[in-house]
Amino acid sequence: MSSTDPLDGRVSIVTGAGGSVGGGIATHLADAGSDVVLAVHNDEEVTDQIRASGRRARTVRVDVSDRERVDAMVDEPLTEFGRIDIVINSAGALSVGSVLERNESDWDRVMDVNAKGTFLVSQATIPHLRENEGTIINVSSISGMIAAPDHCHYGASKHGINGLTKSLAIELAEDDITVNAPCPGIVASQMWAE
Repeated sequence: MSSTDPLDGRVSIVTGAGGSVGGGIATHLADAGSDVVLAVHNDEEVTDQIRASGRRARTVRVDVSDRERVDAMVDEPLTEFGRIDIVINSAGALSVGSVLERNESDWDRVMDVNAKGTFLVSQATIPHLRENEGTIINVSSISGMIAAPDHCHYGASKHGINGLTKSLAIELAEDDITVNAPCPGIVASQMWAE
């Protein structure tokens, strides 16, 4: 920990922090000096690793598709750390199979976590990000840029995230809030393995 860390004094929220991608992002934010709220849906945590680096960390159980739980999650960093500077929307759900094999509940689950969750978390944090010229990063996918067979639900949700990101970037520019969406290819993550 050094006072020259680029994110020293900043507070980040990372959704999906119990997974490989979200956990890795949370660790890197801490390494850069940020205190981190790890929003998880399951019991996997990287909280101890972040605390060992000398940064403050808190784990919050949240379903990002539930407005009340998202609002409660946003209260955590404000209560404990007093601010929110960075929001990483990394929570994700995946459904793979032909369009004829997928059903409505598959569609709803993927859309609720990926698209709706990104919207709800962004909307809940924007008023606080305005105070600090904050940043929103929506973790999308190459599936949000190109089509792939057997990925209709997932691809649609990631295209939705990219559209939301572009709209937010334009709308929030006057508030000095930066909004981006990296679109990685296949990551050897726990979600992909499952």
